[in-house]
Amino acid sequence: MQELRFRKILLPVDGSEASARAAEVAGGMALASGGELLLLHSHKHIADFIGEPYYQHLLDRLRSETRALLAPYRERLDAAGVPYDERVMDGDPAQDICTVAQVEDCDLVVMGRHGAAGVAGLLLGSVSHKVAGRAPCPVLTVR
Repeated sequence: MQELRFRKILLPVDGSEASARAAEVAGGMALASGGELLLLHSHKHIADFIGEPYYQHLLDRLRSETRALLAPYRERLDAAGVPYDERVMDGDPAQDICTVAQVEDCDLVVMGRHGAAGVAGLLLGSVSHKVAGRAPCPVLTVR
């Protein structure tokens, strides 16, 4: 049987428990295969028409929140000795994940799975469901 090797694993995170569990799995896989992680956070785009000074205030707040959101992942990956790089995108999370996976030539996406509830989940679909259907590489969802 051939051993799986993952050179670059994309790890999209949103601060949830499911993302934390996905980070543990992805980190272990990267270490086991001698690969690296690409840590990604995608947030909603801030409308350009807001204007100053509100736009700059929102942008500064978003940057601060993103740094705080990524900090625990950085700490865990550093402590475990997992090599990683990171990206922050603004736009549709599912589209951003698929775009980064393609542009960065990722071998695998490892992400948390969130259960979408009710009619909204049926109509809109979850980010993980959209990524699984559109990604240019295999997707592993973690509960």
